[in-house]
Amino acid sequence: MIDCGAAPGSFLQILGEKVGAHGEILGIDLQVIEPFAHFPAKLQLLTADIFSLETAEKIAYTFPYKADVITSDLAPKTSGISDVDQWKSIELNLQVLKLAKKFLKPGGNILLKIFVGADFQEFWKESFQPLFQKTKTYKPQASRDRSFEIYLIGEEFRGGMTNEK
Repeated sequence: MIDCGAAPGSFLQILGEKVGAHGEILGIDLQVIEPFAHFPAKLQLLTADIFSLETAEKIAYTFPYKADVITSDLAPKTSGISDVDQWKSIELNLQVLKLAKKFLKPGGNILLKIFVGADFQEFWKESFQPLFQKTKTYKPQASRDRSFEIYLIGEEFRGGMTNEK
């Protein structure tokens, strides 16, 4: 399992409980993630920028096989301008999909957090849906009504099929 945007680590702890002692997780973030005293799975932490060319090499070295699941709780630093923030969220998720094409095994699943706005439908139809057999959106009940973030769930990765422009 690969978790992008893993700092400070609370979601990593939940993932660790889910995968258990035989699972392996790679947590990636720009910020340093403090190691956990006790963790129920094998955990590797990588401080890296997903936009850096070296990050894919670091992932391949640290996690030398295809992941069953990729999660991303990435969010841009918000500017308060919703169109700008939403586009930055799209850019982050496009980069996670590029990583998925390299590191998610065929049949694998993905969970992405994204800000919904003017560019969402194009991203959903052209970049996200073609990569998975099943897709859906999810807005947690805990989200505020006015929040424009949702989660995208992709199941059964088609295995590197691309739809890049």
